[in-house]
Amino acid sequence: MDWRVPTTPATASALRSRLADIDATIAGFETQLALLRAERELVSENLSCILYPILNLPPEMTAEIFLRYVDTASKGSRKGNLIHNPLPLASVCRAWRAVATSTCALWARININTTLLCDAENLLASWIPRSGNLPLDLDITLPGIESPARDGILRILAQCSSQWMNLHLQSYAPILFPADGIRGPLTALKKLRIEIISDPGRICMTAFLEAPELREIAITGLSVAQISLPWNRLTRLELDCQSLSQCLGIIEETPELETLSVSVDGLDSQTQTPAGVPRRTLSHLHNLDLSDEQSLELLPHLKLPKLECLAIHSLSRGSVGLVNELVLGSRCTLLAFHLANTEFEATYDCLSSNCLASIRELTLKAPRFHTQNFDVLFTWIASAMLPSLEALNLEDCRQIKLHALTRMLTTRWYGDGGKRIRSLSLSVDYNGPDSAIEADISRLRDLRREGLNVEIRCAQNWITPEVNSQMADEIMGRLPFEPVIAKQLNPNFQFGFI
Repeated sequence: MDWRVPTTPATASALRSRLADIDATIAGFETQLALLRAERELVSENLSCILYPILNLPPEMTAEIFLRYVDTASKGSRKGNLIHNPLPLASVCRAWRAVATSTCALWARININTTLLCDAENLLASWIPRSGNLPLDLDITLPGIESPARDGILRILAQCSSQWMNLHLQSYAPILFPADGIRGPLTALKKLRIEIISDPGRICMTAFLEAPELREIAITGLSVAQISLPWNRLTRLELDCQSLSQCLGIIEETPELETLSVSVDGLDSQTQTPAGVPRRTLSHLHNLDLSDEQSLELLPHLKLPKLECLAIHSLSRGSVGLVNELVLGSRCTLLAFHLANTEFEATYDCLSSNCLASIRELTLKAPRFHTQNFDVLFTWIASAMLPSLEALNLEDCRQIKLHALTRMLTTRWYGDGGKRIRSLSLSVDYNGPDSAIEADISRLRDLRREGLNVEIRCAQNWITPEVNSQMADEIMGRLPFEPVIAKQLNPNFQFGFI
């Protein structure tokens, strides 16, 4: 049966008319589509210029931005976190990869934990050559056990030994480079940190002996017999997790030291130096940092005639006499004193001693102090205890009455009982009444305008009807601050090892 509709003149005419309308509509849409495609291409080009302006920068400028990113980010990065290294930059696009791979300085710093990486050997083998001939800053944790991977990493590091500038190696086992790996002296090496977690026993590491420019060293748990170093040329030394006998043995070999940081661990009474042994004299030592209470046992064995800056990170009341004996026995003049994590009574006993009357800068880290403790401390300072004091730094000291602090500063500024305190840095919370904060802020503003350098942090509750945010910002010193006295004594001085 034929179901097709019989064609009539009227039906054919209508269909042809409709078909023509459809063709016309399609043509119109195609014209609009062509216009939209042309506009889309133009908008896309303009958008690319807006979203990716860095692609239009000269390669030299892009490289400088990369360098600043890697340098800034790496200072606070965790070891093994490659997000702060040049690899992510090189993976963004072809243009960035070309800039990153051709900028040798991007690859001159390596900070990785090889125990967290599957193929650390190949990573280092491809990374280090990109640094060219630049000095290398290496911070590497080695695999913990003897293995082909560990041997391969040490071999790669040995091949670039002439470029070592700052070298930090951490390992559970002694670090022994291939016999033919290191050729010639380590002429570029300036700073060295070696951390051996387990006791290396009778093995002696000799790879770092020939380093004519090496002046700064940090070692963990090693004695003179376990690592060969140019001891007699060192000026800066950090000893961590050492026994007292190890510390004394190393100090005996380092007469040129200027800065010493010590953390004593595993004190054995049988290995302590017998009574009556002469004090070891370090004629050039300016800065001494004792990281724990046990480190104070080192003081009876030292004579430091040039000591200027002393940092103690834990002090009991019974150990205050060791500090006094060091100062008196050395006949030194202390100018900067840092005391942390110490009870108020021991702090008072120490600061009230005539041995510290010469200090010009005092740093206290006192989270255990109560408001009353600070009130008493400020009263003492106002009454000319520490008469030479010019800079006061209070860290983690939250329970402070601003009124007591301001009264002390005002007394020292206008009185004649001691030198003016010209520099103040502290963290403080304040919950006093509006009238009190307004008066104290006014006094601090006057002192600041007369020359007091102030940095106050964590003072969230200072805004009152009479104290606006601009006034609070002025007192809180939205300016860079650094301790002034120790910097004047030694521009490179910091408490702790760098």
